[in-house]
Amino acid sequence: MKSDTKNIVIAVSVIITVFVAAYGCTVLYAGLSSPFYTVESGSMMHSADSKIGIIDTGDMVVVKDVSKMSITTYAEACVTGYGKFGDHGDVVLYKNAAGRTIIHRAILFMEHLGGGKWNIPALAAYPGMWSCAKDAVGYHGILSITAGYRDIPITIDLGSPAYAGLPAGTCGYITMGDNNSSADTLFVTEDMVIAVAAHEIPWLGCVKLLITGNNADKVPWNSVIYLILSIALMIASVFAAAFTFERMRRKKE
Repeated sequence: MKSDTKNIVIAVSVIITVFVAAYGCTVLYAGLSSPFYTVESGSMMHSADSKIGIIDTGDMVVVKDVSKMSITTYAEACVTGYGKFGDHGDVVLYKNAAGRTIIHRAILFMEHLGGGKWNIPALAAYPGMWSCAKDAVGYHGILSITAGYRDIPITIDLGSPAYAGLPAGTCGYITMGDNNSSADTLFVTEDMVIAVAAHEIPWLGCVKLLITGNNADKVPWNSVIYLILSIALMIASVFAAAFTFERMRRKKE
């Protein structure tokens, strides 16, 4: 094997080893066998272009098992100042009725007390606009709250079958995408949440979307450019490492 070829093989082997080790560490960190999620929709975008730190179409997200972290809702985080991915509160992943994985922000945590009455702890200190009837048992009737990245007015009928029909003791979340004009119609119970978004890997998910053609037309143009530049940089790093190995070998000789 020629010296240059040998050095390239060594450099590639080192890079692969680093990636395998990093994947293993991520699995342990996340507590999940599949710690990566490719974002296929634009429901969490804050603009037409992709931005680092925001969940955009074509991004990849490192997710953690729910047991490994507590979920802070938007309403709670508005008081504490905690935030992830460009806004207050945590972003969760859950399965909807069709079995599709949805990645949206947890807006409000609620516990059904029975008979259409609810315990909503974060409302008392919430600094935003809200209104809801309350008696000695709990909140009831129509809940109106303005929340989210775009200050969206959310209206929930706590006495509707979708809410009042839930068993007493059921806990869960009102969720909403940062880029959506309304909250999710489905009340996300705690057992529906499959993971919590922890970190963003920008642009990497574009590879999957472009290959499968699934929502490929919704991938921001700058994500594709940044992805190409990242791949080019990685290839250049391999050749740079090979050149360095060869130079060190010759110097040693």
